Amino acid sequence: MKKQKRNRYVILKKNRYLWLVLVSIICLSAFPALRCSVAQKSLPGSPKALVIQEEKTIITFTKEDDGGEYRFQPGQVFQVILPENPTTGYRWTGAEPAPSCITLIRQEYTPSRHDPRLAGAGGVRTMTFRTVSKGSTYLVLLLRRPWDTEGEHVDSFNLNLHIEE
Repeated sequence: MKKQKRNRYVILKKNRYLWLVLVSIICLSAFPALRCSVAQKSLPGSPKALVIQEEKTIITFTKEDDGGEYRFQPGQVFQVILPENPTTGYRWTGAEPAPSCITLIRQEYTPSRHDPRLAGAGGVRTMTFRTVSKGSTYLVLLLRRPWDTEGEHVDSFNLNLHIEE
């Protein structure tokens, strides 16, 4: 009799954990805001428009848009997303002199979503620009090491920009 009572207790305890797991699964599926999610950026293709909270549109350029010619109005925002691996020492930087028609608002490096145990995995550099004044200019970005003073670079990215009112 005592053994039978002990077995019931073990079965009830196991069922309690089962119920806890089931309720957790139901809650997570019913309320997606509780789940952790990671937004992934789409890199290939032509320029894409991304609408941000302020109801402004950001035009996105990738390596596939290299050498293109584009028209903007003053005050428009665009970003350039390029692959980069800073562990090699190479970083995307602007060529001198900097264009006067545009200004760099922000730049950030985002590591790729590979296994975090992989040392040296690359990612992407995102540079956000705003058109400032009317005019035409070339945006030239070079993938180079900061200590290479002779202008050596392993890759480049160019856009021909026309800012018109």
